Amino acid sequence: MHQANPSRENIPGEDEIKDRVNLHGPSPATPSQANPNPASPSPANPNLATRDQANPSPANPNLATRDHGNNVSISRIKDQMEQRTKQAGYAVKTRAAAAAGAGVIPLPLFDMAVITAIQMDTVRALSGIYGVKFSRDAGKAAVTSLAGGIFPVGAGSFIGSAAKMIPFIGQIMGSVSISLIAGASTYALGRVFIQHFESGGTFLTFNPDLVRSHFKREYEAGLAGNGRP
Repeated sequence: MHQANPSRENIPGEDEIKDRVNLHGPSPATPSQANPNPASPSPANPNLATRDQANPSPANPNLATRDHGNNVSISRIKDQMEQRTKQAGYAVKTRAAAAAGAGVIPLPLFDMAVITAIQMDTVRALSGIYGVKFSRDAGKAAVTSLAGGIFPVGAGSFIGSAAKMIPFIGQIMGSVSISLIAGASTYALGRVFIQHFESGGTFLTFNPDLVRSHFKREYEAGLAGNGRP
């Protein structure tokens, strides 16, 4: 009787080996197999690591915050200056329109008094917008030297006002002419003081002789209709 070889019967077959592997799972990897380079572990999120390299954090976060604050402050100051310029321009145009309206007052010389008061109010309003202390004497001197110092403006206003004493045609022509002159001169006066105040000037530093050419240009612009609100 032939006896089976006990040593060969105890050797598992190929199918049995596969079943054992599937049952118990793969053998744990050695440390060298799990991470072949332990000193340089791979990042959990490679995309995050790439982004961090492309956008490194500032060396001094406080400096970056301060720069941002300065930019915001500069932008706010610029907005305030633009708003102030718009407010000043509107104040000048509305008073120029009022002066033009006063030019049709049928009473000679009284119309001139009203126009002068409106021009004084224009300078006073602009000084308040720009935070400049208003001086009535200095303002009156500036109005007289500019609006009354240029021959076409001063003489034209007086002649136009006096023409209203002539019935019908004189009143009509006088009202039209003085209305145009009053509106344009008030507009020019306001534009001159806007430039003066925006450059840091005050009533003490105002020199009419230095701004006469500017006043003439703005006066012509006012006659062309730029002074309308």
